Amino acid sequence: MPKRERTKPAIFSAAGLLRFGEEEESDVQLDPKVVVTFSAIVGVAILILYFARPI
Repeated sequence: MPKRERTKPAIFSAAGLLRFGEEEESDVQLDPKVVVTFSAIVGVAILILYFARPI
């Protein structure tokens, strides 16, 4: 008995966008800790540049 190919279930959101139940579609896999750390560093750098600007 051949195996059936699994199809991804599609869900239409309220905005009318097609979203898939599978979240592992991208080849890029980022650790959430890396994303949070990078965002925090960028945020602190922006604040430093904002407050260190000449008057």
